[in-house]
Amino acid sequence: MRLSFLQEKIFFDKYLKEKDDTLINEIFLMYHSRLKSAALFLCRFLGRDAIESTADEIVDETFCRLKVFLPSWDPSKSNFYTLAYGIMLKIIKEEKRKKKKESKCVPIDSVENKIKQDKDLFLEMIEKKEQKEFVRKCIQLLPTKDKEIILLRDYDDLSYETIAEKLGITPECARKRYHDARKKLKVYYEKLQQI
Repeated sequence: MRLSFLQEKIFFDKYLKEKDDTLINEIFLMYHSRLKSAALFLCRFLGRDAIESTADEIVDETFCRLKVFLPSWDPSKSNFYTLAYGIMLKIIKEEKRKKKKESKCVPIDSVENKIKQDKDLFLEMIEKKEQKEFVRKCIQLLPTKDKEIILLRDYDDLSYETIAEKLGITPECARKRYHDARKKLKVYYEKLQQI
C-alpha cells in the first residue's frame, strides 16, 4: 500500500503529536518492501553484493536513522519515500567507502614483518657502508703504487691489460702487483680491526 502525500502528512502529524511508535512502525511496514527493492538495486548499482539479508539490514538501518530524523522532517517539502531513499543511499555509500578503506588497510602482522625486514636491511647496509669506509681507510694507508693498482682494478674495474698500458708495465706485472697490494691491504685491515 502506498500513501498519498496528504495521507502521509496526516499520518506524520499524528505521530509527531502522540509520539506513538506503533504509528511509525505501521508506515515502515508499508514502505519496507519498496525500500528493500530499492536497496537491492542500489547495492547492485554501487557494486556491492546484492543479497536479501544485506538489503534488509540496509532498510533496518534506514528506519533507525529515520526515527531520529523524523521530528525535524517537514512533510510539505518532500514525501516519506524520498526522504527514506536519500537516507538509504547515504548508508550504502558510507558502507562502500568503509569497505574500500578496509581493503586498503594492511594487516598489522605484515607491517611489523616489513619493518623488521627493513630494519635488518638497513642495519646490514650500515654495516656494509662502515666496512667499505674501513677498507677505504686501509687503502689510504698503502704505499702509492699499491693504492693506485687497487683503485684501478677494484674501483675503476679495469682489466690487467688496460692497467698495464696506463702504468707502462706488462699485464703479468700488473697482476702480480695487484695480488701483492691485496695481501698488504689484508694485513692492514686485520691489524686495524684489532685496535
